[in-house]
Amino acid sequence: MDRFSVDVPWGLLRIESVGSSIGIPEKDPAGSPVDSHEECVLVAVAQGGMEPVDVGVSLEEDGEDEGTCVFDGPLRILQDGFEVADMVGEEFRHHYPAPPGVARLRVWLDVPEEAQRVRIRLTAE
Repeated sequence: MDRFSVDVPWGLLRIESVGSSIGIPEKDPAGSPVDSHEECVLVAVAQGGMEPVDVGVSLEEDGEDEGTCVFDGPLRILQDGFEVADMVGEEFRHHYPAPPGVARLRVWLDVPEEAQRVRIRLTAE
């Protein structure tokens, strides 16, 4: 599992297929901690300037399932894998290889209302 700690501007973490041209999903701040479409998932976390958010990314089926699962669904991967980044990719961007096609994406948060720990698992569907 790859792990990193980061301040997340606007409190939104983006998980997106590299090369997606659909755009970022609309995020309702009063709604679910997750909004998505087939190539991008937007996750509400603790806003930057508070505590850093601890992010873990795994491409393995087995691993830690910490917290509450807030997303379990498909993510269409294009040619160059996917990235985990802030909403616009200006502050941080982590790239992960994945084969093209539809993968299963799962996201766990320690506290869905204001997460400081996020676990992401992407596996073949």
